Amino acid sequence: MKPTTYKTFDQSGEMPIPHEQMEALEHGLSLFTDQIGGYCPGSIPDIGSMLNILDELANISNDMEPSFFNEICLACKGYVDSMTLENINNTRPIEEGALLLTSALKHMKKGSQFIFDYADVIELLTTKLDKEGANKSPEIIKSAPIERDAAEPEPISEDDMTILVDFVSEALENLDTIEVSLIALEQDPANKEIINDIFRPFHTIKGVSGFLSLKKINKLAHATENLLDSARSGKFIIDTAATDIILES
Repeated sequence: MKPTTYKTFDQSGEMPIPHEQMEALEHGLSLFTDQIGGYCPGSIPDIGSMLNILDELANISNDMEPSFFNEICLACKGYVDSMTLENINNTRPIEEGALLLTSALKHMKKGSQFIFDYADVIELLTTKLDKEGANKSPEIIKSAPIERDAAEPEPISEDDMTILVDFVSEALENLDTIEVSLIALEQDPANKEIINDIFRPFHTIKGVSGFLSLKKINKLAHATENLLDSARSGKFIIDTAATDIILES
């Protein structure tokens, strides 16, 4: 039996990705996402673990064409390196990098083209922060106001509609996960693992809705993500009122 393959694309045609390679990428990316969620600011072991995972992801994806997955991995690795060298605790750039990698993998697994412009994420990962930016806490940076684009939205193409349908399907699955986790959180409001389980789906919805210019969804998910981020950093314990707000969101 021939091994299962997933396909990505370049200008010359389709390039198969072996099943084992795809599984290794998915596993490594899952570890990287978990490591970001549990990162303790200034923790050298946490940074070391992230670097090891990104090294492995970069090695696995080194021969993939097109090379965007490997490029994003290397940009994430460069940023994590700078977290130690320049005393940076802001994890937002690697959160966006991990989200972009997750989206890219889903498209490769489906055998569809990854058409998002990811230049802004690469710029976020490779632009050095000044001293003021480096000293800001992650919460302050994440809470920055969302810039609003006054331009009228372009008509939705058939390809874009397919992506939107996929987004709605995945978002509904994420919302189901959030509801289950909220029930568990009511029984254990200080449990950071459960808070992370709720934070991550909101973060995914926020990121993809941003790619798709769904501004109202993006703004709501961003605000809820900030609330959860404050809770997981220990600023307050989620009570019944906060749970109701998250559920309504």
